[in-house]
Amino acid sequence: MRFVLSCLLVLLPASPALAELDSFGLGSGRDGALSVTTVGRVLNAATPLTDLVVVGAHDVPVQRVSGFTPGTLVLLHQSGGSEEAVVSSDGGTLALRRMGHWELARVEAVSESPPGLRFSEPLVHAYTAPGAQVVSVPEYTNVLVSAGASVVARPWDGRSGGILAFLATGSVTNQGLISAEGMGFRGGLFVNHADLIGCTDLDIPPEAGGAYKGEGLRMGRFGTASGRGSVAGEGGGGNCCLLLHISKKKKR
Repeated sequence: MRFVLSCLLVLLPASPALAELDSFGLGSGRDGALSVTTVGRVLNAATPLTDLVVVGAHDVPVQRVSGFTPGTLVLLHQSGGSEEAVVSSDGGTLALRRMGHWELARVEAVSESPPGLRFSEPLVHAYTAPGAQVVSVPEYTNVLVSAGASVVARPWDGRSGGILAFLATGSVTNQGLISAEGMGFRGGLFVNHADLIGCTDLDIPPEAGGAYKGEGLRMGRFGTASGRGSVAGEGGGGNCCLLLHISKKKKR
C-alpha cells in the first residue's frame, strides 16, 4: 500500500496562518503573467530545513538556497518528523507534534554560507528538522494553462517537495492540468520472496520475508522498514505467503 503526501494549495486572502497576518492577499503579481504550453511545468523551488526553528524566529537554516531571492514569498510546511514528533499510541491513534503546520513568509535576505533564509517578520509556528521544508510561492497576475499542458508539483525526495502552490491577482484559466497527484510520499520498493512462507510479524526484515513499507510521516524509515505493520500513515509492505493447512473430510 502507498500513503501519499501531496498538496495542491489554493491560497485565499483571509487565511489565519500567515506570518505577516493577512498581508499577502492574492499576492503582489511580482512574477507577471504565466502561460503554460508544455507538459510537466514545475513552479516551485523547495528545500528542507536543517535545524529546529522556534516561534518568533526570523532566520531559518536550509539545505540549499537555489531558487530563493530577497522578496520571494515562501510557504513553510511541517511535512514529516522524527520518532519523537510522530508517536503511535497503543490505540492506533497518532500524536502528531507540529505535523501539517504551515505559514507564508517573505524572504528579506539570503545567505549562501551557511545556507539560510531571513524573513521580514517573525514566524508564527515552530518547525523541526528533519521533516519541515520551505517552498517558493510564485505571485502571478494571470495564469493560463493551455489544453494538453500541465503544471505539477516537484516530486517529494524524502525531505522536500510534493507541494504545488502559487498566487494570482487576476484570472486562473486551466484548460489542461494543475496537479500534485503522485508527487508525494513514495511507495515501498518491490521485494520478491518466492521461497519464504509463514511470516506474520508487523515488523520483519526483508531477508526474513518482509516487504518494504510505504513512506509515512515518520522520517528515516523509508527503504529500511519492512513488514505488514503501518506506522504514522506509512502503508504496510505485506509479508511472505502464509502457509495454509486445509483439511478434507474423508469420503464414506
